Amino acid sequence: MNPALCISLVLITLGAVMGSVRAGQKRLGWHPEISRKLVHIAMGLICLSFPWLFEAAWPVWLLAAGAMVSLGAIRVLPLLKKRFGQVLGGVERESWGELMFPLAVAFIFSLAHGQTILFVVPVLTLTLADAVAALIGQRYGQVRYETDDGWKSIEGSTTFFIAAFLSTHVPVLLFTNVGRLECLLIAGIMGLILVLMEAIAWRGLDNLFIPLVSYVCLVKMMELSASALLTRLVVLLALLASLCGWKKATRLTQSAVIGAALILYVTWAVGDWHWLIAPLMTAAAYTLLCQRPTSSPQRHTVHAIACVGGIGLIWLCLLKTIDKGNVIYAYGVGYGANLGMIALAHFADHTRSRSWLAVFFKSIVLGYLPLAVPYLIVWRHNSQAVPLALGALVLVGIALGGFALWQPMLGACPADARRWDRQGMISAAASGLAFALISLL
Repeated sequence: MNPALCISLVLITLGAVMGSVRAGQKRLGWHPEISRKLVHIAMGLICLSFPWLFEAAWPVWLLAAGAMVSLGAIRVLPLLKKRFGQVLGGVERESWGELMFPLAVAFIFSLAHGQTILFVVPVLTLTLADAVAALIGQRYGQVRYETDDGWKSIEGSTTFFIAAFLSTHVPVLLFTNVGRLECLLIAGIMGLILVLMEAIAWRGLDNLFIPLVSYVCLVKMMELSASALLTRLVVLLALLASLCGWKKATRLTQSAVIGAALILYVTWAVGDWHWLIAPLMTAAAYTLLCQRPTSSPQRHTVHAIACVGGIGLIWLCLLKTIDKGNVIYAYGVGYGANLGMIALAHFADHTRSRSWLAVFFKSIVLGYLPLAVPYLIVWRHNSQAVPLALGALVLVGIALGGFALWQPMLGACPADARRWDRQGMISAAASGLAFALISLL
């Protein structure tokens, strides 16, 4: 079909959905969460048709951009906010989930490259699991547990696991050649990973990370045997258990520890041991630098983990489409910049050092050497290894300089969300520049 016609059809359908949900909210007095999730489900079901409507990715990105602009306008423009604001913004908590949804759909569509199963499973999981878990948890949730973003229920999380399991198992079983036992194991691992991710999600970021993680795990697991899948399940459970004790030695909250465990697991399961060097070194240095004294009220939440590890997950998503060497170099520089900024915030405390030059030097060394040395050993035969290592050093230094200039009160660096947002954006920029550098060389 003509892309313009399909785009028009999608927009008309979405408009009708918004209008119908708003009318139902007025007439029947639906709770804002019900209205929000009905829109969520309708958007997801419409998006599931994209592989059959569009061959190229640009119409999907155009729709995503239009949706994000429209949803953003509903938040800020009084007329639209009055008419549609209660449909998406009537819940008490602050959430960016509706903006992340179209972005995630467009990103997954581009990554899938026409492989329908790789698009359908992440989007179907995002569409159904999150919505039914929220509705069941709100209506029947009795056993609650605390997260960084408030409270959630065991009933809702159980519903999420079941929905994620079925959203993976049924399409993979019916539309691929994967064996039955492998299908069960893939769906079980996927359900466990995603329910943990949903449990620690912060301000709607699960709408972005759930489909991304679902995609990268599905790509890898569909190639594995039953024994390899069983090994991955055991490793995930062991990793979660072992990191529970890590929380006591750091400033991480329980949700942040789970987030760190998921990033380490996904990195190992999707990449290989080369990819584990950066997050493991970052975790080790963080443990030494950010020990939790009993007098310190500051805690590092899952938002911090998302800002540090999120760019790494994005590079893992691109592993199938971009040369591995280019991707892992940018990935390592991103982690190095993050580690250097964590060190800079630690050493900048006036009680630890009075010399800003010494602070800056120690931070660069700590952000650079723990990652550069092992990667140089691995790729010592590469003719461009030394120039790339020097380029990484410069990029880490630039990142630290930018953080020092941008972050207020660096001498007593806060652990609030804005600090981690700045750190995430700077590390993403350094990582992007690293990718440009290695692509040129």
